[in-house]
Amino acid sequence: MDIKGNQLLKGTGNDVTQIDLLDIEKGIYFIQVEQNNYIYTQKIALQ
Repeated sequence: MDIKGNQLLKGTGNDVTQIDLLDIEKGIYFIQVEQNNYIYTQKIALQ
């Protein structure tokens, strides 16, 4: 999601998933992974 909370990508994966960010504009984003009632959120900056 972007800094405003807009969801940009959504998907499902098993164990390992690659995300192609080449077409995403530069800026601050958050990656959120949900698994087994656990939510992991990581902030990333695309430059």
